[in-house]
Amino acid sequence: MSHITGTVQIQNPPLVIGPGPTVFNPPDAPGGTKLLILHFQNANLLPGDQLQVKLGYDTDVFTAADGPSFWTRPVNVYAFPAGVEISYVAAGPATGSVQLDMFGRGERHIGEATQPMPSFSNCDPFYQPPAYVEPQYDPFWFCSPPPNWENTPCIGSATDVRARVARSAGMVITAEVSLESGIFQLSTCSVTLVDADKILTAGHCHTPEEVISSSVTFDFIAQCDGSRPPGYNPRFYKVKAVLAHHNDGIGDFSLLQLAEAPAGIPAIHRRELGGTQVLFHALEADEPEAFAEDYSRAAKAGLSDDQATLYPEIERQFLEMTGAEATAT
Repeated sequence: MSHITGTVQIQNPPLVIGPGPTVFNPPDAPGGTKLLILHFQNANLLPGDQLQVKLGYDTDVFTAADGPSFWTRPVNVYAFPAGVEISYVAAGPATGSVQLDMFGRGERHIGEATQPMPSFSNCDPFYQPPAYVEPQYDPFWFCSPPPNWENTPCIGSATDVRARVARSAGMVITAEVSLESGIFQLSTCSVTLVDADKILTAGHCHTPEEVISSSVTFDFIAQCDGSRPPGYNPRFYKVKAVLAHHNDGIGDFSLLQLAEAPAGIPAIHRRELGGTQVLFHALEADEPEAFAEDYSRAAKAGLSDDQATLYPEIERQFLEMTGAEATAT
């Protein structure tokens, strides 16, 4: 993809972590490290043992139930100038261990070599004051240069449909193997919260196998003038499961389940019809026609006046995305 936002670095030899505290402080990226995502392998956590990784906004806790290998959520490196704090807490015999074998390193990066125009990313969700530094955008994607956009806090009215849906839009970050270069890298895509713990994104953003590395944030934002909001402390949510995925003739979409429901963030197009949640059961069953019908019924059930005006175009785009035909409702 053109939006390469970091690299995956191999830790050679792997760092063996046993009971007690460990500080992991890898060399900075040439232009500065924006975040770290740690991968552990050969986990031998005994019953009751915990591997704890401080993130700067929360702590990831892994146990034997998490299997032999796993990824953390992104670490706010600005919160740990001396290195990421990792603790192996043994419940009994101090014989358990785990290996840190690689890590995703968020950093500014040029796009794929085959993209039409140059770009230079800056995925920096934990950015520091005074302001977010805009990336160099690929002009290939401009409808007409120069682009005319602004940050969502610039929207004057809280009742504006853009202001109402902005809180439900987020970003997923994934460790992936480039289909063009074969390089193991970090990449991002936009997502929308469509149920309490479910997000919808594009299927081309990842393979089902890559999703295990993914995390999502809905807090990556700057104020109208680009400055950092007071109290800014973005939080990431781990992707738990792939419920449906297509990047083929059926469509280009991916429905993912999060490990926890983001608190205080409204879902888009979540509707109860007759006491039954109907919106996603057909998509999860891989039935795009039924999904489109459920979508149409559910969306129309609760549209406000301004949403109703936009609905025909929204429905057209959604049906095109799923590969389904329009349904009479």
